[in-house]
Amino acid sequence: MTALGGGSVLQKGLSSSSKLRRLVDAADSAVPSRVPNGVKPTALRRAGKVDDSVPDADVPTGRMSAKLDDMPGPKRQRTTEQFDQLDTDGSDYLGNTDINDPTLKATDLFENTGPSGRRALNDLAESDQDAADALLQMDDAATQRRFVRAYESGEVDSDELTTALRRYDELDANEKRTADAMVMRGGDDGVSLLDEQVCNSPCDSFTEA
Repeated sequence: MTALGGGSVLQKGLSSSSKLRRLVDAADSAVPSRVPNGVKPTALRRAGKVDDSVPDADVPTGRMSAKLDDMPGPKRQRTTEQFDQLDTDGSDYLGNTDINDPTLKATDLFENTGPSGRRALNDLAESDQDAADALLQMDDAATQRRFVRAYESGEVDSDELTTALRRYDELDANEKRTADAMVMRGGDDGVSLLDEQVCNSPCDSFTEA
């Protein structure tokens, strides 16, 4: 009887120890290193959730926390929830791409475009990861929104979006500024024009626009 009771106590002790270890591991993953002073606890927790959502990707949690801390609470929540809703292709892509800080860039995309950007990234991650890289690395937020909106609205299909992104990515800084202006003037149609025009170096179709 005593032996059985002792075994029961030991089992409970091991179970508690296992639970404690899981709690400690979860806390460690949620607490970023090199967190800037003054970052809100909610931003820290959200950064930890992003890290959990894309376990194979590198999440620089300190910088992620600072980025999330700059967002209003509702936008912070909507942005980080997009990581939970990535499909397997999208999540794997963030772990495999060679671009710098893909999860930070994905955060910018999701903040800028919401669920539409996440859906576009999922599709590009499956069909053409170079085009997905180009979407994430866009510096101009308005142009990035136009690309995503054109795809979401059906103005361009997956192949056309891929072609437009690849051509945009090949432009130099001056040509990109011209393309940004063209896309801004043309809206969703501007993205279609970018898909239709062949751009060599120098990119006459844009520099003459």
